[in-house]
Amino acid sequence: MKFAEFRKRFYRMINPRDEGFFDLFERQVGVIQRSVPILQYIIRAQTSDCLWEKEVSELEKECDHVTKQIHEKLIACFITPFDREDISHLTKTLDDIMDHIEDAVMSIGVIHDDGHFGAKCGADDSDVKTFLEIVCKSIPLICEGIILLRGMDDIQKQREQMRALEHEADDLYRKVIAHIDNFDAYALLKHVQGPVYPQGIQRVLDEISYRNRKKEIIRNLEDAIDKCNEAFVVLSQIYIKHS
Repeated sequence: MKFAEFRKRFYRMINPRDEGFFDLFERQVGVIQRSVPILQYIIRAQTSDCLWEKEVSELEKECDHVTKQIHEKLIACFITPFDREDISHLTKTLDDIMDHIEDAVMSIGVIHDDGHFGAKCGADDSDVKTFLEIVCKSIPLICEGIILLRGMDDIQKQREQMRALEHEADDLYRKVIAHIDNFDAYALLKHVQGPVYPQGIQRVLDEISYRNRKKEIIRNLEDAIDKCNEAFVVLSQIYIKHS
């Protein structure tokens, strides 16, 4: 028997644990995982679908319910599989991922309804879609990390992949926000045919509204990715303490 396997078995012998926490964590990430097909559909879509918001909102409520179950179990249990603060931190971080995804999808729905998203109006939203793709790559890594938690198995590979995705998102975030903030209202007004008022003013206001909404989407997606990376930080702390 390898020493690493012996160490795991010995730790389990001297530290009885309630497997229910692992079941709940796996349920929680399972709910988050179900948002991936919705995000992938949004990436390909050219028109709005009200089911986006409904389905993601239902997932967020389900994730909240699992989070509540974990907190209730944490209060009721005397012996926990690892530190209470780590359990609380991990479940809150996972819940935050779902919250940020929901907020982003809701804002995307508003932009779609206003006719500002994708090829429908000729807008270049490839950066938003890139962020959605990064989120879609991050979530399966979190699922793998949570599954490996049950056996206290090494998550270094998944953590390195997650760190690379977070760095990619950070670089993209800085570029996108700089582009959004670089807005010249006068240049936009020059393209307005006929009297500037009220048509030109309305166009400027619409553009400002779109840019603010897009910034909100980008920030929520960036926050979701940051929370995925934070979850791996917590998992690594747990692994270091108990492996």
